[in-house]
Amino acid sequence: MLDPKETRTVTASLNKQADLLDETDHGGQMRFLNLTGGKGSTARSIKLSTGQNWRYSYYGYAYHGIEGGTIDGGMIVFWRTDVDFTIRSGKYQGGSGRSYLVKTQPFSQPQGLFDCELANGSYIDKGGKNHATPHITQTHFSVSGHASKDHVTLHFPKEPNEYHIHARCLLDPDELKALGFNPWKSTPGKAHPFFGTMRLTGSRTYPLEERVLYESGVKGKAKSYEAVEMKRLN
Repeated sequence: MLDPKETRTVTASLNKQADLLDETDHGGQMRFLNLTGGKGSTARSIKLSTGQNWRYSYYGYAYHGIEGGTIDGGMIVFWRTDVDFTIRSGKYQGGSGRSYLVKTQPFSQPQGLFDCELANGSYIDKGGKNHATPHITQTHFSVSGHASKDHVTLHFPKEPNEYHIHARCLLDPDELKALGFNPWKSTPGKAHPFFGTMRLTGSRTYPLEERVLYESGVKGKAKSYEAVEMKRLN
């Protein structure tokens, strides 16, 4: 019972019967009735779109070292690209992609020898535009495609998506000599540029299965690792 001008919030949710609906658009009404006289009774239209919501993920990490040898230091970049798309009535309904850096982490080989960190820097793209680093060439993008019974083909943009960073490492040359190596060839404290690819290009076909579809490298042991994973969101 509501007093005049009193309001209430009404929350409607779907039950398990919604799982039995065909993958299409469904319409209906929610009615609000005044049982004491009918005044103020109203209805609200409801639209429900059903389908399979999927997420394609391409992720990994890469070591970026200043020296590139057995004695080395630099940054580990963990990156990820997600593409969300919907399949309704067996048809691909369009996809949107997002690329981002998950985190960066310094490394030293041997441990404790190098003191590394991200540094301010700049990157000039193919069009001559200057960007401060860290920088991703394309954070958001569209992905077209088409679906078959149990596969999806994704059409990625032709240009690869890249991240660009700068890293700076400090090291006392005397410590390096004590290990039997000549002083490192890089200028101590200099900001070094690195980049990596974080999106596939061209057309790729994948099974619509919830699992890791591809791996390159041994996660946690290799200097670079990448994987492709498919996950259903509903």
